[in-house]
Amino acid sequence: MKLEHFRTTERDSQVKCELRSDSMAGTTNSPGAGNGPIDAFVNGAPLAGVPAFELLPTPSIRSGKGAEARAVAYIQVKSAEHHVFSAPVSTQHRARPRSRRS
Repeated sequence: MKLEHFRTTERDSQVKCELRSDSMAGTTNSPGAGNGPIDAFVNGAPLAGVPAFELLPTPSIRSGKGAEARAVAYIQVKSAEHHVFSAPVSTQHRARPRSRRS
């Protein structure tokens, strides 16, 4: 099974996603919804033919101070065959100084 496409949209605190996967059985398209992109993926994955998996709780780690602070959120995925850790880092979530109005 290979995940070919994953796209999210957000409206009124609800995140929806589109998933497309390819497997020996063919291409499957499915929707998902949740309170964030990860939750939407978890809810839509079974419909796209993704084998059963579980997300395990992991801590986040912060580095830096003030406007330069960043956080790393670890995601731990466990399935019957695999136990994988992922650590995405996004600089888009950095705190930015606010401009002052005169």
